[in-house]
Amino acid sequence: MALWENRFVDEINIKKIKNMEQNLLEPKTIKELITIKESFYVDSYQRGYRWGIPEVEALLKDIDTFSKNRSENEIYWLQPIVVKKIFKKETAQEVYELIDGQQRLTTIFLILSYLKNKLNISIDYNTRTSSSAFLNRLNDIDPFNTWPEYISKYPKDNKIDNFHFFQAITTIKNWFENNPNDKFINCLLNSTQIIWYEVRDSSEPKDIFQRINVGKIPLTNAELIKALYLNNKVNIQKRNEIAEKWDRIEYGLKDDKLWYFLNQNQNEMPNRIEFIFNLISEKFKNDKNKEEKLHTFLFFNDSKNREENWKQVEIYYNTFLEWYEKPELYHYIGFLITTGFENAKSLIKRYNKGIILNDPKSTFLIEIKGIIKDNIKDYNIEDLSYDKKNDYHKLINTLLLFNIHTTLKTTPDNYFPFEKYKRKHWSLEHIHAQQSKELTDKDAVLGWINETSSIVNKFISDKLKSVEAVSILEELNNIKVTTKPDIKNIQERVFNFFSDNNNEHVHSISNMALLDRDINSALNNSIYPIKRVKIFDTEKTSPKDVFVPICTKNVFLKYYSQDISQMYFWSTADKSEYLNEIQKCFNYYVTTN
Repeated sequence: MALWENRFVDEINIKKIKNMEQNLLEPKTIKELITIKESFYVDSYQRGYRWGIPEVEALLKDIDTFSKNRSENEIYWLQPIVVKKIFKKETAQEVYELIDGQQRLTTIFLILSYLKNKLNISIDYNTRTSSSAFLNRLNDIDPFNTWPEYISKYPKDNKIDNFHFFQAITTIKNWFENNPNDKFINCLLNSTQIIWYEVRDSSEPKDIFQRINVGKIPLTNAELIKALYLNNKVNIQKRNEIAEKWDRIEYGLKDDKLWYFLNQNQNEMPNRIEFIFNLISEKFKNDKNKEEKLHTFLFFNDSKNREENWKQVEIYYNTFLEWYEKPELYHYIGFLITTGFENAKSLIKRYNKGIILNDPKSTFLIEIKGIIKDNIKDYNIEDLSYDKKNDYHKLINTLLLFNIHTTLKTTPDNYFPFEKYKRKHWSLEHIHAQQSKELTDKDAVLGWINETSSIVNKFISDKLKSVEAVSILEELNNIKVTTKPDIKNIQERVFNFFSDNNNEHVHSISNMALLDRDINSALNNSIYPIKRVKIFDTEKTSPKDVFVPICTKNVFLKYYSQDISQMYFWSTADKSEYLNEIQKCFNYYVTTN
């Protein structure tokens, strides 16, 4: 299971990382932003200004609320602006090409224009000269309340970009008239900051724009943190060391077996190393941290000891590898994370506490088993029932633990595939069907008759002939599919016959198995022997896409049953023997010291 074996640094990735050494990443107040001497330039590959009333009002409301409730020195953070300084031949001047953040910056420009604090900021649009001209004479808008009124006076301005500018400035005007706030302008200029990301390498602005907006390399917290560690303010030897380790960690976390082991759900993110950054910054500790999109970056940006933070990243990753490579820890921790009883952060804290106290690492395994015990010890296995709302997740958890335990104890070289389990939506499958659901669709009726006839025929040919089986087969062969009462009647007869007169405890754990929801839905109206065939046929047909847990397969193979002379019924004895195996597994954990 070692993830470090035979892994080489991706040279192309490292080259991309090292390109960031030249780039500049720093926070700027809005006041600093608007006093930059160079103008901003938007090239033709970008769409025009498109923020509507909801987006403009949301920004105004956020800053307004913040200005009234902020504590001393607290900062309101806006999302990053990505720029690159270029030489514009037409004007023979250097300008900042605005690669990402056009909508935010333009809206700030419009707010400041309304408040008469524009200073010297300007935005030029390539191929959309009317947009630049419109922004330079916003005062002309004041007398007009509607767009039709305005364009009747200035028909040449009737362009889609200008309409959005007009709508935004009108929204701003109306908002301030209804929400006067003396603190707003000072808060916007001095307490509102934006992440200034200046690209200084050889990358083409259009390529950067496409990477950010097509989703290939979004400007995530991880990308921003990368710029902190790989800029030219950091010692070159240290930069190279971090660049290589960064790549190795990211590559390791790309292994889905490790990734899904550590996460309760899929938790997909463009840069998986951000998962570790989030843990260190305690991104999910409270609602405030969760809501701040830049929380993780700001934690690292404001840190007084980034070198120590990076050491933490390495320690977290190496700890995860250690857990992953030890079968018992892998399976027990995987269970705790999957069920939500614990998470990677809480387990790291427990693990580190043991190291600080100089406890041997073996005691961590004992502690983990103790956590499992504490979370399931109050389950009364025999009384759990599918039809009790509060029991549903207890049933799921118990059967999941049963499958994980079975994998660990019977196939020591195999690991329970959390990566397959977490890609599916799981449900409880009644081994013996809970009821017969009436069929109405003609094709479904014919399909049910054909598959049921085949099973009854096989039952009879296996020298298990009975009067009822023969009678059922005759009715199936003679039935008229358009007569609904006949369909319902034969369904009930078939389900009653294949229940082996055993309709007790239909909702108990002795009649439950884990199955993914898609397969489960395909088994509706199927009796035990048909379910058995369908489950194994589905797995055989799509082995890469289908995951049937080991204990579910064992149930339909009658692995837990003493008597396997018949494979047509899930009998009282089968239920009892299955329950006994689940109980043994449960007792293994709840009786642990």
